[in-house]
Amino acid sequence: MKLGNPSAPPAHPEAHLTRVTPALVATEAYWAALCPSLTVASTEAAAAAAPLPLSPAAAAALRAQVVSEGFAHASAAVLPWAGDSAGIAAAAVTLLQHGWPPSFVLVYDQTWALSRQASSLISAVCGAEAAPCGDTLCW
Repeated sequence: MKLGNPSAPPAHPEAHLTRVTPALVATEAYWAALCPSLTVASTEAAAAAAPLPLSPAAAAALRAQVVSEGFAHASAAVLPWAGDSAGIAAAAVTLLQHGWPPSFVLVYDQTWALSRQASSLISAVCGAEAAPCGDTLCW
């Protein structure tokens, strides 16, 4: 997927950070309209954020890669992510175009679904004590 130009004019100039009120920004509707392919406070998205279904054998293989190489690589068949990473990246560009820091992509459910899955992956591969701290940014 080719991402848009973050410096391009926003698709909805009326939704730019400099043109909206704090009251509007505080609504789910504002964020949903800004990036309609993502959701805000959706119970369906929360349900889809189940931990990665990683078999003990796959976890052991990834753990062995981390021990020997310092990192691990796995196919999408082994790690079936629930989130749409391309959609999240496109949303970060949209936010930039509308004057928001890209880390505001964290307002969307899909980013937290990926975070939850990443947490389950890290715990399965590195041990339960290796849970991420939750300090998440995007840029």
